[in-house]
Amino acid sequence: IWRIKYGFAGIVLILLSFSLCIYEKDMNREIERIYPDEEFREALFWVNETLESDAIIVAWWDYGYWIEALGKRAAYIDNGYRPDSKVMWYAEMLTSEDTKMLEELEFKNVYILLTERELYGFEMISYFLGERLEYMVRFPKKNDSYDYSTFYDEHLIFEKNGTVKIGKNNNFVPFNGYVYSMEEYKVVYHGEIPSRIFIVDPRLEKALFTEMYIYNAENISDIGMIKEFKKIKIFKVNMESEKDE
Repeated sequence: IWRIKYGFAGIVLILLSFSLCIYEKDMNREIERIYPDEEFREALFWVNETLESDAIIVAWWDYGYWIEALGKRAAYIDNGYRPDSKVMWYAEMLTSEDTKMLEELEFKNVYILLTERELYGFEMISYFLGERLEYMVRFPKKNDSYDYSTFYDEHLIFEKNGTVKIGKNNNFVPFNGYVYSMEEYKVVYHGEIPSRIFIVDPRLEKALFTEMYIYNAENISDIGMIKEFKKIKIFKVNMESEKDE
């Protein structure tokens, strides 16, 4: 009898431990969803210490309360007040090919905060436009042969000697360009052997988000990147130059 009793107790303890592990993982995921990670906190502390007191931060609405609580600055869209009109405006602004929509913001100091989360989950933003627009990101291995399958059965091959080739059906050509045009998508990368590859929907090739997050706003006169963290980039909107136009 005692063997049965203690055996049953052991099973209960195992099940309880398993349940606690699942609960802990769920709680960790919930904490990650609710609270900003260390990098985001660092970025918001920088905002608090650096930006003007009347600065307006344009960012995805998930970050609204974080910006206001830790950054001590006003968020253009926050978690509590996110009317469809503002969310739609945000999605249209990021997919537009110029900065005209930013002229609607009649504030003196306007900043845009973008994160890697928008890069990976852009289809969530484009959902508000009734479309599915997305970026794909892959990480090639620098010191090993790497076969990366893209859309339409095309492959990027990274050789150990550092050469890169692209093609399909065993027909490959050297990949030497900065941008390679595929049937419907573009592969964009920086450097000889990139640390990561961006595959950009052609409808987003000249989008404001592409110009800012991938190219650091280098080609936009009205926007300048003022601070970069590992996955977060902060831009200053030059409203004066827009008004002069």
